[in-house]
Amino acid sequence: MSIASLNQANDAIKDLYRLKRDIAAEEVILNDAIEKLKEKSLEVTAPLSARYALVESELLDYIKKNKKEICREGKKSIDLLYGKIGIEDSRPGLTQLKGFTKDDTAKLLLKSPSFKHCAKVTYSYIKDAVRALNLPAEKLARFGLRLTQSKDKPYFTFNEAKLSEE
Repeated sequence: MSIASLNQANDAIKDLYRLKRDIAAEEVILNDAIEKLKEKSLEVTAPLSARYALVESELLDYIKKNKKEICREGKKSIDLLYGKIGIEDSRPGLTQLKGFTKDDTAKLLLKSPSFKHCAKVTYSYIKDAVRALNLPAEKLARFGLRLTQSKDKPYFTFNEAKLSEE
């Protein structure tokens, strides 16, 4: 189909609107079917999921309580017939103290020569602010920037009120 006139463009909009409406209607039906399948799936898998959670919890409790037996001779795990159990080393976490932001912490680390390597500084620029300056190309180039041509993009909209009457 090739559109060669305003009347044909208008008909194309009407056709697109109808297609969009029909697609949306089908999606509603399919989404309802999907929701029903999800509900059915939950009914079937809920007891299995509950049993899984219970057994997993019991196993993890056993591992915690028997850490010394499991981690003998410098080992962190023990191989069993159906898998492996063990204790993972975890690093302690870091959280901000009340009254300190991440920026505060980074600034304090940067001030101390022996802790500078623990912080990073990130810089960015605000494109809209630079664009609003209307700088000539030479000046923008000094900052490593250049303007790109905006590309006109065709578009269309639906007159919902008129199309819904049909």
